[in-house]
Amino acid sequence: DQILHKYLAQVGHSDRVWNVIENAKLQLNRVRMLTYPMAGYMQIIVDQHREIVERLCSGDEEKAVAAMKHHLNDVLQRFEILIKDYPDYFI
Repeated sequence: DQILHKYLAQVGHSDRVWNVIENAKLQLNRVRMLTYPMAGYMQIIVDQHREIVERLCSGDEEKAVAAMKHHLNDVLQRFEILIKDYPDYFI
């Protein structure tokens, strides 16, 4: 997960994005540890990452952006679930 994110930031020449991710690492790791046990979630993440890479490799920028947006929206939805399920973890 993290290796792909770093790679995407590097190939996109976006050191600034990677710095933001690195600064939020503690919180991101907390979210990862809470979401990974969700039924089927790991496979969903793998499939979403695979789709992003395939779209990038195909050169279809529009579909790559759509796949990335889908992935990020899914992560945000799961984050909202976590906030409801674990309110003491998120202040």
